[in-house]
Amino acid sequence: YDPIVYTNNDWALNYYDIETIAQSYPVWYAQYSSNPDFPVRVLMWQYTDSFKMEGVSKAIDLNLMLVKK
Repeated sequence: YDPIVYTNNDWALNYYDIETIAQSYPVWYAQYSSNPDFPVRVLMWQYTDSFKMEGVSKAIDLNLMLVKK
Protein backbone atom coordinates (compact mmCIF):
# COMPACT_ATOMS: atom_id res chain seq x y z
CA TYR A 1 0.00 0.00 0.00
CA ASP A 2 1.05 3.58 -0.61
CA PRO A 3 0.55 5.96 2.33
CA ILE A 4 -1.38 9.23 2.14
CA VAL A 5 -1.61 11.89 4.85
CA TYR A 6 -5.17 12.92 5.73
CA THR A 7 -5.43 16.35 7.33
CA ASN A 8 -7.38 19.55 7.78
CA ASN A 9 -6.19 23.12 8.47
CA ASP A 10 -6.00 22.64 12.23
CA TRP A 11 -3.83 19.52 12.09
CA ALA A 12 -1.75 20.67 9.14
CA LEU A 13 -0.92 24.07 10.59
CA ASN A 14 -0.75 23.26 14.31
CA TYR A 15 0.52 19.67 14.60
CA TYR A 16 2.26 18.70 11.34
CA ASP A 17 5.12 20.18 9.39
CA ILE A 18 2.91 19.84 6.31
CA GLU A 19 5.38 21.36 3.86
CA THR A 20 7.99 18.75 4.76
CA ILE A 21 5.45 15.91 4.78
CA ALA A 22 4.07 16.94 1.38
CA GLN A 23 7.53 16.55 -0.15
CA SER A 24 7.42 12.80 0.55
CA TYR A 25 3.74 11.86 0.76
CA PRO A 26 0.55 12.80 -1.05
CA VAL A 27 -1.93 14.83 0.99
CA TRP A 28 -5.67 14.24 1.36
CA TYR A 29 -7.13 17.50 2.61
CA ALA A 30 -10.52 18.07 4.28
CA GLN A 31 -11.97 21.55 3.95
CA TYR A 32 -15.68 22.08 3.51
CA SER A 33 -15.78 25.06 1.19
CA SER A 34 -16.17 25.88 -2.49
CA ASN A 35 -12.38 25.90 -3.10
CA PRO A 36 -9.52 24.34 -1.17
CA ASP A 37 -7.25 26.95 0.40
CA PHE A 38 -4.11 25.13 1.47
CA PRO A 39 -0.36 25.91 1.45
CA VAL A 40 0.71 22.71 -0.37
CA ARG A 41 -0.48 20.74 -3.39
CA VAL A 42 -3.05 18.11 -2.47
CA LEU A 43 -3.88 14.83 -4.17
CA MET A 44 -7.39 14.53 -2.74
CA TRP A 45 -9.82 17.12 -1.44
CA GLN A 46 -12.71 16.17 0.84
CA TYR A 47 -15.13 19.01 0.22
CA THR A 48 -18.19 17.92 2.20
CA ASP A 49 -19.28 15.52 4.88
CA SER A 50 -23.00 16.15 4.49
CA PHE A 51 -23.95 14.84 1.04
CA LYS A 52 -27.33 13.10 0.95
CA MET A 53 -27.46 10.10 -1.37
CA GLU A 54 -30.64 8.29 -2.28
CA GLY A 55 -30.73 4.90 -0.59
CA VAL A 56 -28.16 5.84 2.07
CA SER A 57 -29.58 6.71 5.49
CA LYS A 58 -26.72 8.93 6.71
CA ALA A 59 -24.88 11.86 5.13
CA ILE A 60 -21.64 10.87 3.39
CA ASP A 61 -18.29 12.49 2.55
CA LEU A 62 -17.48 13.53 -1.01
CA ASN A 63 -13.92 13.80 -2.28
CA LEU A 64 -12.16 14.84 -5.46
CA MET A 65 -8.92 13.29 -6.61
CA LEU A 66 -6.90 16.07 -8.21
CA VAL A 67 -4.70 14.57 -10.92
CA LYS A 68 -3.44 15.93 -14.21
CA LYS A 69 -4.60 14.16 -17.35
